[in-house]
Amino acid sequence: MSASASAGRGAAWDGMFPGGAPPFQQSFAYGEAAARLGSEVWRIPSGAGPVQFIGRRFGPLRLVLASRWRGDPGGISAACPARSACLVTPEAGGGAPGLTVAPPRLEAVLDLTRPAEALRAALDQKWRNRLVRAESGALRVLSQRPDAARLRHLLGRDGAQQRTRGYRTLPHAFVAAWLDAAPGAALHLVGSVRGEAVAEVLFLVHGRAATWHCGWAGAEGRAVSAHNLLLWRGFLDLRDRGVTSVNLGIADPDRTPGLARFKRGTGAAPHAVGPTRLLLPIRRRS
Repeated sequence: MSASASAGRGAAWDGMFPGGAPPFQQSFAYGEAAARLGSEVWRIPSGAGPVQFIGRRFGPLRLVLASRWRGDPGGISAACPARSACLVTPEAGGGAPGLTVAPPRLEAVLDLTRPAEALRAALDQKWRNRLVRAESGALRVLSQRPDAARLRHLLGRDGAQQRTRGYRTLPHAFVAAWLDAAPGAALHLVGSVRGEAVAEVLFLVHGRAATWHCGWAGAEGRAVSAHNLLLWRGFLDLRDRGVTSVNLGIADPDRTPGLARFKRGTGAAPHAVGPTRLLLPIRRRS
């Protein structure tokens, strides 16, 4: 398929979602990146709402995932591919059938449709104070064309963070597959002091929405509040691109209160995502 044909299909699929802003896992680029890494992809413009399934085979079993399902939760059984075990995470909490295998969660989502002045006014006071200090200091921000070579440093640091802090995200190969599937659908910002990188952030853009993917800050970067400035510049850059919202990821005030406060300090609002449920083929047939 030519690049223009793929872009046309991507725009058509993403445009099925309200405001042309599909959830990250339901975006065309996500499916294309997953396919490049060996997954099967089904896109169904069902009456219950468009849904994208990502599947893998494990011997005779096929397991498919529909994350961030926005349609009628009760209609997921009919949409799920035949002869497949389905993991479904609906946007809303109730109504979806199946066995609950993961609890609901809260994410922080920032509305970028407001003027820049309103976005700045919505910042938490302490968050804004750190931003002002970063703006008046020696930190410089560079927006780099996102490619595998330029992202090597950030992804390496992110991998070290994951091992140290005991969490896991999408494999780093996913970023390369994303950039191959949707060139330019990302924003990579680097903060430097005296020419040395002290912090970096990466956003992935899907339709008119964006998602924080990863970030890193060294000791000097943290000392100069680098992430406050990088995020703020990122919000403005994304807004200028026509992006209407940015998802900053999980904001759990019980498990990671400091991180949740930082994300909420941007003016982001809590967004509920329902529990993940497992639907087995035999149950769907019945």
